[in-house]
Amino acid sequence: MILRDLEVLYVCTDPGISWRGSKGAAVHVREICECLARECLSLDVLVARDDGLEQAPDVPVHRLASLRESNAELAAPAELARRLLRETMPHLIWERYSLGGSPGLHLAVESKADYWLEINAPLIEEAIRHRGLAPEQADEERLRLARQLAAADVVIVVSQSLADYALENGARSSSIHVMPNGFSAGRFRVNDTRESLRRRWRLPADAFVVVFAGGFRPWHGIETLLAAFERLQKELPKTWLVLAGEGPSRSSLQWRIGGLQNVLDPGHVPADDLPFLLAACDVGVSSTDPTAGDYFCPLKILEYQASGLAVVSTDLPAARAAVDGGQSGVVLRSLSAEELCIALCRLATDPSFRRQIADAGHEKAWREGTWDRRLAKLLTDIDRTSSAVQARAGRR
Repeated sequence: MILRDLEVLYVCTDPGISWRGSKGAAVHVREICECLARECLSLDVLVARDDGLEQAPDVPVHRLASLRESNAELAAPAELARRLLRETMPHLIWERYSLGGSPGLHLAVESKADYWLEINAPLIEEAIRHRGLAPEQADEERLRLARQLAAADVVIVVSQSLADYALENGARSSSIHVMPNGFSAGRFRVNDTRESLRRRWRLPADAFVVVFAGGFRPWHGIETLLAAFERLQKELPKTWLVLAGEGPSRSSLQWRIGGLQNVLDPGHVPADDLPFLLAACDVGVSSTDPTAGDYFCPLKILEYQASGLAVVSTDLPAARAAVDGGQSGVVLRSLSAEELCIALCRLATDPSFRRQIADAGHEKAWREGTWDRRLAKLLTDIDRTSSAVQARAGRR
C-alpha cells in the first residue's frame, strides 16, 4: 500500500466539526482517521475543535487554537505551519475542505509534503443558499478553492457530481478520485437479537418499524416522511416510526411529531449506540429532496444496509447506485407522501420482498462499504493512476 511508509497529517479545521462531536461529519472524520491510522506509518490530526463526548481514535491531536498568537489572532499561515511542523513532519497532508481557510495547503507548501484534498459537499453553494454567504465572500472562497484544487496531488470526492464540480473549479481530471461514504465495521457488528434490541428501545416485538436516522435539515424531506407515516398508520395501525437525529428543522416539526401515535423520538443517538437502534428496525428511509442537488452520498443508506434494513430512498444518483438501481432497495420516482406511503406499505405487507432487498443491501454494504474497503480501493486507484506519492517516503 502506498501509505505504509508515510507519515500522514489529517486536517479538518471546519469550526462546525468537532473531533469528539456527535454530528455525522464528525463521525465521518473520526472513522476515516481510524482507518488511516491502520494503514500509514503514523497519523497526526489537526482540528479546530476537540470538544464533545464521543470516543475518538487514539492518535495525536493538534488543535488550531493552540497554535494561535497570544492576542488570540491567528498567526500568519507560514508561521502557523512552522509551529505545527516542529511537532510533526508529514510526507502527506490530507485536508477536509472547509470554508474560511486552507491551513493544510500552507502546511504542505512549507513541508513540501503531498497534498490531498477531500471534498464532501459544494460548501460555497450551500452557504449561499442556506447561510446567506455574501457575493464578495463567495468570490474569495471560490479563489481559495481553485488554489487548493490546482495544488492538490489527489482530490477525493464522495460522488460523481462532486467530481464534476471539482473539475469545473480547477482540478486536473487525473487527480480526481471518487470514494463514497463508508462505515466502521467494528461499530456495526451487532450480535444482539432483534427481540432483545426491541426490548431495549421499548419497541413492540410485532410492530413494523420505520426509521429515519440523520440530521433534521430542510432538504432531508422529514415533513414528507411524517405525512407518509400518518397515512400508513391509517392502514397499518401497528406501524412505528423512529426519528434519530437533531438539526435546525426539528423545532418547526416538533408539533407535527407530537401529534402522531407510535413514534419513538430519542433525538440524537450517540454513534456507538446507533447500530443497536437501527438493528431493531425493519426499514430505513432516506427522503432527501432531489431538488437540493445530486452531489449527496447518503451515509444513512449505507448504515441502514449494514444493519440489515430494507431501504427506501428518493432518486438521487448516489442513492440509486447504493441500492443497485433498485435491486437492493426501493427507489421512489418522486418525493411525495403518497408514493412513500405506498412503498412502505408494500414492504410492511410483503415480508419476503422486504427480506430480499434487505439481504441484498446487507451483502453489498459489507462487501464494498466498510472504510477499510473504501480506503483500499482508493489507494489502489491512486497507485494505478499516479506515481506522485511513490518517492515521498524516502524523500526526507
